[in-house]
Amino acid sequence: MHLWRKQVGEAGARAIAEGLPQLTTLNLSNKGVGDAGARAIAEGLPQLTTLHLSSNQVGDAGARASAEGLPQLTPLNLWEAGGGG
Repeated sequence: MHLWRKQVGEAGARAIAEGLPQLTTLNLSNKGVGDAGARAIAEGLPQLTTLHLSSNQVGDAGARASAEGLPQLTPLNLWEAGGGG
């Protein structure tokens, strides 16, 4: 799933994770997602194999949740995620 020109934010990331658990590919680059959204994705999308969260506000906690909760990811793209924490 790739949402072009749509702001998703934390609530949207959580809604996607809760409503579409069968997703295998998700691109939320530059969509206003932070650590809570990344955590919700990791917890709610167990079949995810490709995740793009570049240019968001994902910090160390969100990156860790993604990497640990979705070890099958190839790739996990956090380029310029820059949450700083």
